[in-house]
Amino acid sequence: METSYLIPVYAAYATTSIGLTVWLARTLFKNGAVFLEEVFADQPRMAEAVNRLLVVGFYLLNLGYASLLLKADASATPVQAVEV
Repeated sequence: METSYLIPVYAAYATTSIGLTVWLARTLFKNGAVFLEEVFADQPRMAEAVNRLLVVGFYLLNLGYASLLLKADASATPVQAVEV
C-alpha cells in the first residue's frame, strides 16, 4: 500500500500546529504578563519567571500532544489520511 500522500498531510499538520502554538504562546505571554505583574506586584522578577515557565509548559504540552496525534495508521485513500 502506498503511503506517499501522508507526508504532505504530516507537513501541513505540523506547520499548522507549530504556527498556532507559537502564535498563541506569544499572545498568552504578552497578556499574561499584565496579570502576573498584578499578582506579584512586590516581586516583578518572580512575575517574569512564572510567565516564562508557563510558556515553556504550554509549548511542551501542546507540541507533545500534536506529535502524539501524528501517529496515524496507513489509510487506504488520501481522503482518509486527511480525516485521520
